[in-house]
Amino acid sequence: MLTVRIPAVLWAWLALINLDAQVIINEGSSRNYRTLADENGEFHDWVELYNTTDQWLDLEGYCLSDDSTNATMWTFPSTEIAPHGYLVVFCSGYDRLPQEGLTTVAAIQDHTPTAGWNTHPFATPFTWDGTSNILIEVCSVNETGFALNSVMNQTSTPFLSTAWVYTDS
Repeated sequence: MLTVRIPAVLWAWLALINLDAQVIINEGSSRNYRTLADENGEFHDWVELYNTTDQWLDLEGYCLSDDSTNATMWTFPSTEIAPHGYLVVFCSGYDRLPQEGLTTVAAIQDHTPTAGWNTHPFATPFTWDGTSNILIEVCSVNETGFALNSVMNQTSTPFLSTAWVYTDS
């Protein structure tokens, strides 16, 4: 007898959405041996969520689970997906949460990447204390759903001043 096992995480998610859903499970892997590594280089099961709307979508309060008796096993903190954007969620059990203490001073959604010095006006006044970490995310999403990063010029420093992160949306 042939049986098909559908991961409970999919059933839990599908039970909470309708056909007009804002977020869908676009792709996933329950046997990730070497397809997609997490930030530690480890291979865990994963699901890819897709925002079907033309608006930024906050997943706060959405849940994922692989237990049909506990549909709210893992509840998302405030996590945004760009319009028609993707988010890969690793089912690692590490329960990594977004960094605390970050302040958004510019949320530029219509940036056109250009080679050279780019200027981004801050919507919120910000004065650097000279020692705290500053995160500058320069990324834009084009109409096909893929992200394009602009060239980023920077001044040389005697200390590590840049960490590059590349993701494919």
